[in-house]
Amino acid sequence: MLIYISISFAKKTSGSGSSSSNSGSAVASSATVYKKSDTISATGYNLTITSVDSTPIFGDYVEADEGEEYFFFAFDLENTSEEEIDIGSFFTVSADNQKCSYISFGTTKYNDFQSTSTLDSLAANRSMKRYLAATVPQDWKEIQILCPEGNAVSISREDLGSMSNNSSSSNSTTSNKETVYGVGDTITRNGLEITLTRAGTTNYVSDGFYSYYEPDDGNTFVILFFSIKNTSDQAQRFNATSVFDVFVDNYSDSFTGFLGTEIEGYDDLSDQSYTDIPKGKSIKGYKVIQAPENFKKIELISRQGTFVIRN
Repeated sequence: MLIYISISFAKKTSGSGSSSSNSGSAVASSATVYKKSDTISATGYNLTITSVDSTPIFGDYVEADEGEEYFFFAFDLENTSEEEIDIGSFFTVSADNQKCSYISFGTTKYNDFQSTSTLDSLAANRSMKRYLAATVPQDWKEIQILCPEGNAVSISREDLGSMSNNSSSSNSTTSNKETVYGVGDTITRNGLEITLTRAGTTNYVSDGFYSYYEPDDGNTFVILFFSIKNTSDQAQRFNATSVFDVFVDNYSDSFTGFLGTEIEGYDDLSDQSYTDIPKGKSIKGYKVIQAPENFKKIELISRQGTFVIRN
């Protein structure tokens, strides 16, 4: 039997992930059904699905398309046979009886699990603890992870971890851009609580040594101070540039970087873009926008809502 695997690419702000398709017709309903954390002991293998989660946003990869999200499952698989197990044909993921496509996030961990690929295999009498991810409809009701000998693990939303916030609108692929937030408010994105703690303007920023920054004539620096807390189950990173689209008085704009410069005890968030925030921990930092001195409104627009700063 020939197995055809189609490969496409998912965009990332730095690098790329890959997607392999196992999409097709509805899955048969005759499987022996297990739940998350159950151990399936079958001919040739022992399998436990240890954790599951879903989110339309993962790391600094491009968000899932409208109406879709990423589904993750970590597993403990023991090969008790004398033949290698092909991972791509061992698992099939279906959402509401429709097969779904795998997607790869490279070396990015999920819940401290390394990823595996549908092109990988597990040698005879060996074990692996890894995760796989698939693209699923955002409004799914049941996901089944099917494996050989007619076994399946049934997943409901109650099984999901903190990345999903149990179907919270903060992770919804339905846009909440029109929801307005101000100074002191918090937007939740994929388990990260992003709080705009305060904002101010200045026409002079010193780097603490022998140089300084000044805005262009007629402009001012708008300094935005943030606190970001990781409430999810795994370490995450925060990149303000990939999270927010900047608009000044309805015109597209961008952040200004002061790399290596401390302002009132805060570091530029760009200096911390590659810093892992452990679960339960927080970071603080600032971002800068150069705007006309008489600007009326600055907007930081994300899928989860819009911070509005008025002059």
